[in-house]
Amino acid sequence: MEYGFYHPSRGYWQSIGEVPKDIRDTYPAGTIEVPLRPSPDHVWQDGEWVAGPAQIDPAQLRAAIDAERDRRLALGYRHDFGGDYGVQVLQTRDIDDRTNWLTLDASAKTLVASGMGEHILHIRTEANLIIPLTASEVITVLAAMAQHGAAIMAHSWALKDALAAGEEVDITQGWPA
Repeated sequence: MEYGFYHPSRGYWQSIGEVPKDIRDTYPAGTIEVPLRPSPDHVWQDGEWVAGPAQIDPAQLRAAIDAERDRRLALGYRHDFGGDYGVQVLQTRDIDDRTNWLTLDASAKTLVASGMGEHILHIRTEANLIIPLTASEVITVLAAMAQHGAAIMAHSWALKDALAAGEEVDITQGWPA
């Protein structure tokens, strides 16, 4: 049979059998025998076990931060092209989308470096609109997309750093729009 004990400064502990009196006499003054704790989330309060706040495993919270980061990256980047196009979403759902943007960025930079910054390239939006832009404009749009992704990454790192420092974190707040 198991027995539970509680002391205000030492907390809760259990024995796996009856504790002899000579050992109990070594327990600090104020130690009391209590019913077994129903769960790790219960706290001893006013002579009874009370359900306390659930403890969140830091590894699970880090995984949740990663999942939220990935979800936000997959939502895409919203860019205001102005004029007839307005705000459009550029897809960043997966590695294929991101590879396509890197390829377009490299192509645009090659054209600009070759003195062909006014050469027209095309961007396809989530709505399947094809927007003609100069190579120089493409570089500007994709640089803004990269900054957006970097801001999401930076926020995920800040949340993880706060978690590692023992701070409470709310993974639903503070993300870039």
